Amino acid sequence: MGSGVISDAAYELETESNWENFKSAVPGNLKMIEGLLFVNKSSSNLMATLAKGYGAYSFVVHDTLYFEDFLADNEEDANREQALRNYRRSIEYGIRFLENNNITYPELLRASNDSKEIFELLDSEISDDNSAVEAIFFTGLSFMNMVNLNKTNLKLVAQLPVAKGMIDWACAKRPLIGGNNCKVIDAIYMASRPKMFGGDPEKGKDLFKKFIEKNPNHWFARVAYIQFYLIPMMDDLGYKKQKRFLVKARKAYRDQINWTPLQKNEHIAFKKKNMRIYQALAIKRFEIIEKFEKEIF
Repeated sequence: MGSGVISDAAYELETESNWENFKSAVPGNLKMIEGLLFVNKSSSNLMATLAKGYGAYSFVVHDTLYFEDFLADNEEDANREQALRNYRRSIEYGIRFLENNNITYPELLRASNDSKEIFELLDSEISDDNSAVEAIFFTGLSFMNMVNLNKTNLKLVAQLPVAKGMIDWACAKRPLIGGNNCKVIDAIYMASRPKMFGGDPEKGKDLFKKFIEKNPNHWFARVAYIQFYLIPMMDDLGYKKQKRFLVKARKAYRDQINWTPLQKNEHIAFKKKNMRIYQALAIKRFEIIEKFEKEIF
């Protein structure tokens, strides 16, 4: 089976609308792809697929499970550690992909001080086909998420411009990449860190609100707004507004995954098939937030 076919087939995972199915199915697929890479060690397509796969799996599954631990004040660290392990593996495959395309991490680190320089470096060696752009996007996203789970590690935090530069490059190439989450990532970046670390929570709030206004059925944007801005700010009124929408979204989601042959109309939120796992993720995280809302607000 060709690595290009495997890479193309990996896009099907984004069409999964059942969070539990995604959680159970993906690890086996990733191990199979790792086996193929063991045989074909120079396959950029397989490296790209694994960078995306491990990063997306960690974000959708273990980062979500750790979020529940965090809200519950659970001192058990297993989900956080597993999220970090999978983010590291995503980054490792992403760096292998870069090296396979004549870019070393030290070169990327040196270029990250200037957005123009990092763009020029990536443009010089990385093609703009979907697989390559996604490899850069998900490697950067894994790095950013790993920093979010290690905010006290200042050496790691200092390398955040590498992650942001990679994501910005990929988003410039494919603005709708990763379930149309480029603008959402910008908002998370601003909302989740103080100005001294390049963030601005109030600007993050504005970015969230503008994006949600233009994309009302992007459920993950609403949940990210709650998680990264409304909860830290203890904004109960803002939460209640988003909750009213998300309660209706949850009903639409349940109707979707409990589909029957008599069901004729598909909800508009599921029309774009590559958005489905992100909609499922949104409902999963919303239900976690709802479970702890009295303690939070």
